[in-house]
Amino acid sequence: MKRFVFCAVLKYSFNAGLLPFLLTITTCPVHAQGSNRTVVQPGDLEKMEGAWLGFLFYKDYQSGQMQRIHASINVSRSAATTGNVWQLEYDYPREPGHKSTSTYILNKTGDSLGDAHVIERKTLPGGGISFTTESKGKDGNQQRAAVFHHIWTVQGDSLLITKMVRYENEDSFIMRNTYRLKTVTTK
Repeated sequence: MKRFVFCAVLKYSFNAGLLPFLLTITTCPVHAQGSNRTVVQPGDLEKMEGAWLGFLFYKDYQSGQMQRIHASINVSRSAATTGNVWQLEYDYPREPGHKSTSTYILNKTGDSLGDAHVIERKTLPGGGISFTTESKGKDGNQQRAAVFHHIWTVQGDSLLITKMVRYENEDSFIMRNTYRLKTVTTK
């Protein structure tokens, strides 16, 4: 049995204007639970390790307009634990006091990253990878129930992490934010 979810395909150029990417929403097949489930391997996350610098583009809750701020993310495998644990340290150099750290645990079967289920994974030309996770939660100032798709893409010296949101009782996803980053360390 197959089901379909909305997946985003991002195309961008770092040298273009404020929002230099095209967001294309398409359907992607997702395997049902069982032997055909979609999984992420530790090696996929290892490709993201290192220091990354670029921008966070986000949709402002009040104005509905896209905003851009400088951002950096340091991705590392946690030395404090054994197993498949990665830490993402977020920094916004021009936004004092807004540093944060997120910890992601890849489960033993590779079908969950933290509290999100892996719903799609694909190999990209040149050895890159892209995978999508799905979770549920609350979003926005009004804390509306929503489904989240996080699309993780690493290819060459580029890392994109995009958050898509679909509110309860709505049909389509909107892009909430995307990190567009370039590596600042050699892998």
